[in-house]
Amino acid sequence: DAGPVDYVAVERSAGALERMRELPVRTATALADVAPIRDATVLANELLDNLPFRRVRRRDGGLVEVRIDAIGHAFVEREVPADEDLRTDAGGAEERDETIVPTGALAFIDELSRVCERSYVLLIDYAEADVPSSDRVHGYRDHRVVADVLSNPGTTDITAGVNLDDVAARASAGGLDVLGRVSQRDALLALGFRGWAERQRERQASLLADGRDVEATRCWESRSRATLLLDPTGLGRLSWLLLATP
Repeated sequence: DAGPVDYVAVERSAGALERMRELPVRTATALADVAPIRDATVLANELLDNLPFRRVRRRDGGLVEVRIDAIGHAFVEREVPADEDLRTDAGGAEERDETIVPTGALAFIDELSRVCERSYVLLIDYAEADVPSSDRVHGYRDHRVVADVLSNPGTTDITAGVNLDDVAARASAGGLDVLGRVSQRDALLALGFRGWAERQRERQASLLADGRDVEATRCWESRSRATLLLDPTGLGRLSWLLLATP
């Protein structure tokens, strides 16, 4: 009843773009391709922790950046003096031995500030404090945490927890309103998850009573999978950060 909804998927991967051709969505490879974004909602689900970041450490001589060098066939860390732009983005890094500067996430927020008009932005991601070993870069391989991301390059999904306080501050500095931050568990409960789950349970019982066992099993599976989104030790820990243009 609210009228048609126009979905635009912004995706750089050629493979993903190819798979999306069968879906009822328009595609673009950059936000600039669909600018200005007006009267819309931008949804970024677990995007920020996949954007480029830089690593900074505190040393007696000041801040240094941890870069990657190659010795023979191996990658190694190499420290170099942090440049001025990195020092600015690092904020309170002087107070910590090591920190992650989410340069890609900050650049993404800057772009949103430029291209959005009369719109909302919902960012869903793991916050820095909620990620194991968040003070260090870490990776995942075969669903297990990998501490040494320089070993076996190309086989590990490398990530780092995002400091959402820094993201919110950047958004505010760019003219966006920061409307709030809440855990995914609390957000879904507030949106009526318990009522939906109860209706699914009642539907499952009704299907069983009618002898429609296969449909009842699918109903149970749907409800069971959905509860994973609220798990306080897993996906329920995701943070929802809501921004809006003035």
